[in-house]
Amino acid sequence: MSSRWTLPPFTIGEIAPNFMASTRTNPTYHFNTAAGRYVLLAFMPADQARRGAALAAFQRISPQFDGHRLAAFFVTPSAPGEDTPADRIPGQRWLFDADGEVRRRYHLGEDQGAWVLLDPALRLITQAPLD
Repeated sequence: MSSRWTLPPFTIGEIAPNFMASTRTNPTYHFNTAAGRYVLLAFMPADQARRGAALAAFQRISPQFDGHRLAAFFVTPSAPGEDTPADRIPGQRWLFDADGEVRRRYHLGEDQGAWVLLDPALRLITQAPLD
């Protein structure tokens, strides 16, 4: 386990913090609208090598994220740019957290990566370090 990882103070079954973030098409996407399906929140680091490794790991299961039963949201500290992969609507989209507010709500450090799995009511199922 990486020394960069600190477990967020959330317990299994607890409702995940709600937030608003920008997407490529919506500057005020409200995360609570993702309820009704299982959600994977992937907090991506700014470091391209670590981000690439996480995305490669996700690729193996990505076809399952169709937006109906499963949805994935990649939270990145950067603004939309060429280094950010395209959204795959409806099941996979990027959320831009330039001011770090979303990370703070989830008690994550500035460049800390994490996988957070939520149930359809947006309650915590499990969490794990990104690397």
